[in-house]
Amino acid sequence: MSESSMNSVYYAEHSDFGVPAIIKIMRNRHPDTREIARFFNEYTLCKDVLPASFRNVLKKEMVDNRHALVFEYIPGKTLRNLFAGKQAPLDAFFKIAISLSKDLAMLHDKGVIHKDIKSSNVIVNNDFSQVRIIDFSLAAQVDLITQNLGNPLTLEGSLPYISPEQTGRMSRVIDYRSDLYSLGVTFYELLTGRMPFESSNPLELIHCHLAKNPQAPLDHRPDLPGHLSDLVLKLMAKNPEDRYNSAAGLMFDLELCRSAWKSKKSPSFELGREDVSSTFHISSKLYGREPQLEVLLRTFNRTSEGNCELVLVTGYSGVGKSALVNEVHKPLTGRNGWFIAGKYDQYQRGVPYFAFTQAFQQLCRYLLAEPLEELEIWKHKILDKLGLNASVLTDLIPFLEKIIGRQAPVEAVGAQETINRFNYVFQNFLRLFCRPEHPLIIFLDDLQWADTASLKLLEVLMSDTRTTHLLIIGAYRDNEVDQSHPLMRTIDEIGRGQLPISQIKLTELEETHVNQLLADTLHHDEKDTVSLSKAAYRKTNGNPFFTIQFLRSLHEDNLVRFDKRNRKWSWDVDEIEARDITDNVVVLMTAKLNQLPEHTLEVLTIAACMGGNFDLLLVSEVAERSASNVLADLWPAIEEGLILPLDDGYKELKMSADLPVVAEAGVNGNYPFCFLHDRVQQVAYSLIEEEKRPAFHLEIGRLMAPDMEAVKDEQLYDVVRQFNAGRQHIQETRELLSLVRLNVRAGKKAQEATAYSLFTQHMQIAKELLPEKSFEDYPETAFLVYLELARSKSLEGFFEEADEIYHLLLRHASDEQKMEVYFIQTEQYQVQARFSEALAVEIQGLASLGYAIPDTEEAVEALLKEDLSKIPKLLGKREIAGLIDAPMMTDPKHKLAMRLLAGMWTTAYLLSKMNLVTWCTVEMTNLSLEHGNSDISAFGYVNYAFYEGSVMGNYGRGYEYGKLGVALSEKFPN
Repeated sequence: MSESSMNSVYYAEHSDFGVPAIIKIMRNRHPDTREIARFFNEYTLCKDVLPASFRNVLKKEMVDNRHALVFEYIPGKTLRNLFAGKQAPLDAFFKIAISLSKDLAMLHDKGVIHKDIKSSNVIVNNDFSQVRIIDFSLAAQVDLITQNLGNPLTLEGSLPYISPEQTGRMSRVIDYRSDLYSLGVTFYELLTGRMPFESSNPLELIHCHLAKNPQAPLDHRPDLPGHLSDLVLKLMAKNPEDRYNSAAGLMFDLELCRSAWKSKKSPSFELGREDVSSTFHISSKLYGREPQLEVLLRTFNRTSEGNCELVLVTGYSGVGKSALVNEVHKPLTGRNGWFIAGKYDQYQRGVPYFAFTQAFQQLCRYLLAEPLEELEIWKHKILDKLGLNASVLTDLIPFLEKIIGRQAPVEAVGAQETINRFNYVFQNFLRLFCRPEHPLIIFLDDLQWADTASLKLLEVLMSDTRTTHLLIIGAYRDNEVDQSHPLMRTIDEIGRGQLPISQIKLTELEETHVNQLLADTLHHDEKDTVSLSKAAYRKTNGNPFFTIQFLRSLHEDNLVRFDKRNRKWSWDVDEIEARDITDNVVVLMTAKLNQLPEHTLEVLTIAACMGGNFDLLLVSEVAERSASNVLADLWPAIEEGLILPLDDGYKELKMSADLPVVAEAGVNGNYPFCFLHDRVQQVAYSLIEEEKRPAFHLEIGRLMAPDMEAVKDEQLYDVVRQFNAGRQHIQETRELLSLVRLNVRAGKKAQEATAYSLFTQHMQIAKELLPEKSFEDYPETAFLVYLELARSKSLEGFFEEADEIYHLLLRHASDEQKMEVYFIQTEQYQVQARFSEALAVEIQGLASLGYAIPDTEEAVEALLKEDLSKIPKLLGKREIAGLIDAPMMTDPKHKLAMRLLAGMWTTAYLLSKMNLVTWCTVEMTNLSLEHGNSDISAFGYVNYAFYEGSVMGNYGRGYEYGKLGVALSEKFPN
C-alpha cells in the first residue's frame, strides 16, 4: 500500500476481527531499542490515551519476524491525495478545518502533542463528514526537550510542515502550539494548492520556517475571505506566543469565518478574541534585548562574510545570556552554518577543555547523522588534515574516533613541543569547519569556571590569522571575576591582538519589560498587568530566571489561576502581597525542591554531585537501581521543569516499564539530562549537609568504580573527582594507593591535553595521599608521583619547588630512574636560561647511556671525525629520500638519547660550543640512520644538511638531507 524509510503499510481486506484492517510493519528486522520504542509509542497512545473517536489499534504481532501493528481501516483518502495540489472548495475546507481543530483540541486536552500534522496524516471520506488524524508514532504526552540542532534529515516531523521550535533552532520546549503551526501549513496547502515554502534544500526549508514570512494565502487565491487568510498566517507565526494558544480558540474563529462567508457579510470580529488557553505557558520571547541582539547579529554577519571574531556576553546569573545567544540560530541556518556549544561547570573544573569537548562532541554528532557517503567524505577530510597526529584530538573528543576510527598514539615530545603540536592540530581541525559555505559558531558558557588550558586555547584560536568564518561567543558572570582572574588576563591578551572583541552587557529587565512578559503570558493588555508586574519586579528585581520561577510559583500556589467561567487568567495582587513569598531565588528553588517526594530528592542529589549535565545510566549505577526506576523517581522533577532531557532517549526508558517488548530489547546508549539552571543544581547539592558531603562523594565513587584500577578512560575524570572529594574518609592503604594511581592517570591525561595546572592539582593530591615512608615501602609508586609532580611544577613555572623535588628524587632513584629526572631537569634549565647547569645534566645523562663526552674542544673534534665516518656506512645503498618511510624508533634508550642530544645541541649552541653542536648533529643523524625515525630526526637531518653543504661543501647531498628533514617535520609537526 505505501512505504516509508521506517515502515511498510498494507491494506488487509479480511482480518481476524472480521473487518478490513491496516497493518503497519517495521522494515528493519533488527531494530534498536529506540526504534522499537518509537514504533510502539503509537500502540500505547492509541490503546490507552487517545479518545475513542481516533483510530483504534487492534493488536500488536510479529509478521515475518518483524514487529507489526494492526489498526482499524478508515475508509477515505488522505487530504494530500484528495486534493493533489488543487485548491479545496471553501465549503469543503471549513468542514475539514473545523473537524480537524475539534480533534486537535481533544488530543491536546489528553495532553498529547502529535508532532507530525500534515495533509498525508489526515483521512477524510467523500462528503467530508468524517475526518481522522492518523500516525501517532512521533506523538508525545509530554514533550520536554529542546530539540538538538543537527542534521535536518534526522529531525522529528516533516520538514515542509515543521514548526520553528521543532527544528531545534529556537531553544524552546515544544508544546501544543507546534501542532497548530503545522496545521496552519496544512490549511495553507488546502486553500492555495501549494506549500508556503518550497525548496529541495532541507536547511533552506528550515530557514524559511524560522525567518521568512509566507506570502498571504489571499495573494494566491483572491476569492478567499481576508479574515481566513489572516487566520492561517496567525497559525504560522514564528513565535509560539503570536499563534493561537488553543485549538478551541482556533475552532471558534473558524466558525465565525464560515458564518461570515456563508452570509456574504464582512466580518467585524478580532481574531483570537476567545483564544485563551487554560494551560499555563510563560512567554519565552526576548524582552528588552533589542540593542544587544543587534550587536550580536551584526557580528555574526561579519563572520559569515569571512571574519573571525570574539563576542563576550556578560551579566549576573539568570540574566538571560544563553537566551540571547540562541537567537543567532535563525540567521545561522540561512547561512547553512553550524552552532556548537559547551558549558563550563563549577563542579567539573578538574576536566581540561570541558566546554570545548562538549561543543566538538556535538559537532561530531552532527557529522555522524549525515548519510554514509557524506560521512566518508568527512572522514577523509579529517584524516588528510590531521595525519599521524589524529589521536591528539580523539583523546579530547571521543566521538571523533567514531568517524575516523582508532588512531595510533603520537610520539611523546617535550613540553613546548606538546603544546605546539596540540595547537597546530586543533587549529587545522577547526579550519575544516569554518568555511564560506558553512560558517561556525562556538558558544562557551560560564567562562568564569573555565580551566586555564581552555583559556589558553581560546587565546590561541583568536590569534590565528588563517582562520575565517568563525564566531566564538563567550558568556560569563562579570560579578564573579576581577582583574586578577585568569579569564580577564586572557581577554586582555586577546585584546592586544588584531582580532576585534565585541562586548555585550546584560542587566536585569526593566519593569516595563517584566510587564510585557506578564501580559503575553496571561493574555491580558499591558495596562491590566501593571500592578502584578510591580509586585513581581519588587521580588525579583527584573532577573529573568527569577521572574519566570516566581511566576511558576504563583501559578503552582493558585495565586495566578485560570477562571473557567470568564475564560481568562486572574489574580489578586493583595493576596499575593499578603503571602510571604521570598525575594531570594535560592530560597525559592529550595522550597520548590523540598516539595518533591523524598525518593526524587535522593536521586536528584546524586545527579547534582555529577554536575550540571548528568547521565541517567550513571545515576542509576550509583543509586543501584534500574534506569527505568530512576527515571520514575526523577519524573516529578522533570514535570516541574527542574531537570530537562537533552534528547528523547528517556521515552524508551519510560515505555520499557510498561511495555515488555521494549524492555526485552534492552537499554542501550546514554540518557543525558541537565539541570534547568546552575541555581537548581546548586540548591540540590546544598540539600546534602556540608559535613556529610565528603562521605557522600566517596560512596558515589565506590559505586561508580568498585575497582579503581579498571576505570575506563572516558569515566576517569568523573570517578577521580568523586574519590578526591571524599578522600579524607579513606582508611585502607590499598584504597589510598589505588586513588594515588588514579590521580596519576588523571594528571597524565591532563598533561597530554596541555592542561598543566590540572596536572599539578592531581599530582599534589597524589603526593598528599601517599602513606608515610612511601619511598621505603612503595618505592615505584612514590618515585612516579614525585617525578610527575616535579614535571608538573616545572611546566607551570614553579621552578624552585621543582628543584627541591629533583634533589629528593635523585637521592632515592635507581640509575634508570635518574635518566627520567635528568630529562625533566634539562628542559626546565633551558627554559630558565641556566645553560651551564643544563649542559652538566645532559652530559651526566648521556654518560649514563654510554656516551663519553670529552672535556676539551680538541677531544670533541676527534670524536666528531670518528662519528662522521659512520654516516656513509649506516646509509649504505639506501636513497636519502627513502628514509622518510624508515621504521619508527622503538628502543626507549635511543629515544631518550635523541631527546638529550637535541637538548644538548641547543644548550651548546647558546654556550658557543660549536664542535659540541656539530657532534650532537652527527650523533642524532647516526641514531636515526641506525635505529629509525623519531620526531627529533627532522631536527637532526636539517642540521646535518647545513653541515654537509656549508662546512663540507657537499651541496647536493646536503640538499637531499634538508628535503628529508623538512618532509619529516611535516610528518611530525611539533
